[in-house]
Amino acid sequence: GVFPLMTLISKFVLPWSADALLHNIDQHIFFGKILVDYFHYESYPVLADIISSCYFFFYFLVLGSVILYTVKRQSIAGQVFFNSIILLYSIGFVGYILFPASGPAFTVAPQIGGGGSITQMVTKSVNQGVTGMDVFPSLHTAISIFIVGYLHQTGFKKISLILSPIILGTIFATILLRYHYGIDVIFGIILAIIVLKLSQKWLNKTVYTV
Repeated sequence: GVFPLMTLISKFVLPWSADALLHNIDQHIFFGKILVDYFHYESYPVLADIISSCYFFFYFLVLGSVILYTVKRQSIAGQVFFNSIILLYSIGFVGYILFPASGPAFTVAPQIGGGGSITQMVTKSVNQGVTGMDVFPSLHTAISIFIVGYLHQTGFKKISLILSPIILGTIFATILLRYHYGIDVIFGIILAIIVLKLSQKWLNKTVYTV
């Protein structure tokens, strides 16, 4: 798949790391520190486990939404969904190539264990799949916000409202578990908003049935 290829690219092709750049940007934005420095999940095992569960839920969110809109693939809602997801991933991968970075957990703020059994399970699983160039922008943030927003746009308002607290937990987890700099999350939010606005324009071009 794409991610194993990215691991090879980060090791043998790309000549530099953007970690120092993203680190410096965070320091300018967040009062002299990178955002992750303000949070220490090791001291709050119960909270860390709850937030880590939200982070892990991301994969089920993507799978569930893909199944839902696959069923509706003949409708404009289904078509726009997949076009938007492809666009999000495409922009994300361009960001990864232009600004290859490992993230604070693997540079300046290493994880030291703790945080509860769920946190340990999630970090161990996620760390095995890290490519070394999958930080900027935060696709966990962008795709989570987009899916919940798109569900709301296409009539699944109750589901989107139910999912919203989990999505907030997912976004916070990207910082709490030290996988992203604050600037990664900010750009992830901006990217999600832009693609949501585009998807709404595409949806408005025709009548669709939910």
